[in-house]
Amino acid sequence: PNPSLPPQSFFLRSTRVCAFSSFCFEGKLLLTALHSMPSGNGARAQQKRERNAAKSAGTKTAHSQLKTNEKAQNIVCKICRQTWMCTTKQPELQQHAESRHPKNSFAECFDS
Repeated sequence: PNPSLPPQSFFLRSTRVCAFSSFCFEGKLLLTALHSMPSGNGARAQQKRERNAAKSAGTKTAHSQLKTNEKAQNIVCKICRQTWMCTTKQPELQQHAESRHPKNSFAECFDS
């Protein structure tokens, strides 16, 4: 490393620079960047990362389905108090009534 060369120096081709100071070193024009602007796809990718980080920072909460499922358990067998979700079809309820409560009718187990 050459001590006369400033630490943040760029050759003219490396990046677009919005504010700079220039000096000559061994016959080459060098630019010292005070503020550099990224350009092209690199800037787009960085902006997208920042947008996604901001968007996901506020909405990263886990949602449990247990309470919702518990509320949906609204079909209850009157005899054994077993519950089913509201989307359960009648054949499944009929099978329960026949296998668990053969002495009782379907109407005695469930409201219609």
